[in-house]
Amino acid sequence: MLGRVGKLFVGLLAGAAMFVAPTGDAATASADGWSKPNDPGFSTQWGLKQTRVDQVWNTVRGTTRVVVAVLDTGVNPLPDLRTRMLPGYDFVNGDSNPADDNGHGTMAAGVVAAGGANRTGIAGICWNCRILPVKVLNAKGSGSYTAIAQGIRFAADRGATVISLSLGGNTDSDLLRDALTYAEAKGALIVAAAGNKGVSAPHYPAAIPSVLAVGGVTATGTRYSWSNYGSWVDVTAPGCNPAQGPSGAIGQYCGTSSAAPFIAGVAGLLASSPSQPTAAQIRSAIVASRTMPSGRVDALKALQALR
Repeated sequence: MLGRVGKLFVGLLAGAAMFVAPTGDAATASADGWSKPNDPGFSTQWGLKQTRVDQVWNTVRGTTRVVVAVLDTGVNPLPDLRTRMLPGYDFVNGDSNPADDNGHGTMAAGVVAAGGANRTGIAGICWNCRILPVKVLNAKGSGSYTAIAQGIRFAADRGATVISLSLGGNTDSDLLRDALTYAEAKGALIVAAAGNKGVSAPHYPAAIPSVLAVGGVTATGTRYSWSNYGSWVDVTAPGCNPAQGPSGAIGQYCGTSSAAPFIAGVAGLLASSPSQPTAAQIRSAIVASRTMPSGRVDALKALQALR
């Protein structure tokens, strides 16, 4: 019997906080010589510094050979993403237009790969990675395991390096497991949100052992009370990140749905490194980089482990 995937973040978009674009030069100098992005939302993106993503940018900022598939409510072609979006698919309506009628998926894609230092929106993590939009959830943020499994296979067949899943349900599924095995055999790394009930009960597909399960932590490194937890959660990441909705307005995007694409973006950066690591190597580097006791990813440490 097919399980249903419920909406993870009720009221998230309605409660988004707006930011005002700053004026001034395109970038600012820092003590370490790094020229910081001039994107309007960058000053509020505390997670980039705490996970040392900003230091990874000194070495790598992504490459178009890396494709991150975002399986969600769809993705709108915002200026920060448009030139790097691949043709996708809508498994909800059965057509080739994966437009976002909710906002959740567009925000997830922006966390992964919004362009940096372009005076627009926010600075995504993997500036040059390409996005493969796959709509598997409807306007209310729900969908079937059938659609999700189809979306995973679609992404794998189109060469996705990383598959980001900001979704989940309480029930395990052979249908999902088969699709994940298929994608992993084609070299994809699967990243999924741990869920937002603040419990230790497994959340699927994140709790499937081969999936990189992601929890959410605060700016002080403590677990958000709503983030699921347990031995099945592999790593944590900032759980509130600024992101652009379908209209381009910037708001706070909170939940493990925000933490998962953060890790997907880090995985994209690592995949962009000259050594071209495998999915297994990227996963191992991310897990080994964790800052304890929070389990928060350290992107620079992960990159260094791949050299």
